Amino acid sequence: PTPGALLDKLAATIRRHVILLPAAAECCALWIAHTWVHERFQHSPRLSITRPAKRCGKSTLLEVLRATCHRSMKADNISASGVFRTVEALRPLTLLIDEADAFMGDNEELRGVLNSGFERSGEVIRVVEVQGEHQPIRFATYAPVALAGIGALPGTLEDRAVPVILQRKGAAETVVKLRAPGARAALHDLQRQLARWAADRGGRLSTDPALPEAMGDREGDIAVPLIAIADDAGGAW
Repeated sequence: PTPGALLDKLAATIRRHVILLPAAAECCALWIAHTWVHERFQHSPRLSITRPAKRCGKSTLLEVLRATCHRSMKADNISASGVFRTVEALRPLTLLIDEADAFMGDNEELRGVLNSGFERSGEVIRVVEVQGEHQPIRFATYAPVALAGIGALPGTLEDRAVPVILQRKGAAETVVKLRAPGARAALHDLQRQLARWAADRGGRLSTDPALPEAMGDREGDIAVPLIAIADDAGGAW
């Protein structure tokens, strides 16, 4: 499919499984696409997934992300060292962190590592014993990260994130369960199409797209990868 048709299909699939506003589904589709090409850009916006109550589809959305993002890895709990060692060892990859509200609030070191990974130059330095000697070692932290929980993220992370708020299912609304026949196969087909799109179009994406004048510097940093992908898709995007 064309880039626009692929994004249309991705957004529609998200809304088939999760109740959220159309604009939120479009943001999720663009964010998923950016995980495949994030190394082209200077910043990788975090995806903040919040819900007003239980059973709003958070786990389902994370599973959709896991199935469609580039080299995704999901964690229900992770330490600061777990983040930078995983990113350094396995990059490029996408981290999906669930229950972030349960362990993120008081963990300043973890917040600092996730904040640093917003920028392509992000890294931390740790003193590590190498052949009996203690040496300073650099660990890269730059990677796409989605964080899910109840309520807002800590301010510094929220400031670097695309906010997606899930909706409670109304009486007349329906969703397709991921266990439905063909549902997971459709997600894996989207993943294959995204891989082909990234190989074909990733190197052509603008790193300096036109941004709305109303955006501040940080909002612009967040938006650049998503707007570049949308501009390349053209049409309604």
